[in-house]
Amino acid sequence: AGCQKQTEVTVSNNPISVINVITRNSPTTYYEHRNGPMGFEYELAKLFADHIDAKLNITTAHKMDDIFSSLDNGSADLAAAGLTQTPERDADYQASQSYNDVKQLLLYRYGTYRPRKIDQLVGKDIWVVANSSHAENLRRLQRDLPELAWTESNEVEALDLLERLENNEIEHTIIDSNEYDTHKANFTHIGVALTISKPQNIAWYTAKENPIAKQVDDFFAAIKKDGRLKGLLDNHYGHANTVSNRGSRTFAKKIRDTYPKYESLIKEIASQEATDWALLAAVSYQESHWNPKATSPTGVRGMMMLTRVTAKEMKVENRLDARQSLVGGT
Repeated sequence: AGCQKQTEVTVSNNPISVINVITRNSPTTYYEHRNGPMGFEYELAKLFADHIDAKLNITTAHKMDDIFSSLDNGSADLAAAGLTQTPERDADYQASQSYNDVKQLLLYRYGTYRPRKIDQLVGKDIWVVANSSHAENLRRLQRDLPELAWTESNEVEALDLLERLENNEIEHTIIDSNEYDTHKANFTHIGVALTISKPQNIAWYTAKENPIAKQVDDFFAAIKKDGRLKGLLDNHYGHANTVSNRGSRTFAKKIRDTYPKYESLIKEIASQEATDWALLAAVSYQESHWNPKATSPTGVRGMMMLTRVTAKEMKVENRLDARQSLVGGT
């Protein structure tokens, strides 16, 4: 109960060995993109399946409880869901080596009251995912602050709570720093009020005494040593420190109002030039914010901000023509 669509990815020629992974459906874990399954945890799980020469079978859960009950009943071999390592979880399950660390952030909506100390949370409307590490942390804080109260819901994910906060339907929510970094460009009215935890380890979980735990730890040791883990983290979260609130608002506006005008052209040219369309879209945004008439003080112009010399070398006759600029830049 509570589980959604399953995705199978063959990463081995061995038809017998299958690794069953339970995860969450979110941009930081696993999601279905038009080009297929994506997400940090998904990519990490694919690497692990390859490491043990197995086929990967992924199931997504509706509720946090469903993740751990899947380990209990044996329907999942491991949980790879961006799970914070906590004493409560460690008491019942086996945690892997940590592969990332996060802090818990209390969020608020700009223009509303911003708490700056933990004791200022008393009486506030705080929503968290039920049985999450955020709820566990609030229960620990409540020992010193008995009047602290909050709402836990089994019917929401972090993304739902961010949408409610953005729409001014709730006062506060708590989110891990990596999830905030991933989502903040899309929620331009939300900011961090305060950090309510020390850095916490993120780990995979297996049932106690499950022999696969040793293989998981060997896998993490290998990808830490050869740099693959760092590469994955950089790909998914490396942009975080470069994104400002102002930049996020600009990007959100351009994605909504400008990018649709050029999306088909960018994809057409990327295909024609054997280039990743997302890379071309990203570079052309960075160069000109998708403005084909852009001009810099140094004289570079157009969607891809070409110099005269580059335009001449690439046989671009009109730097202000979007198609010519994109082809020349690519």
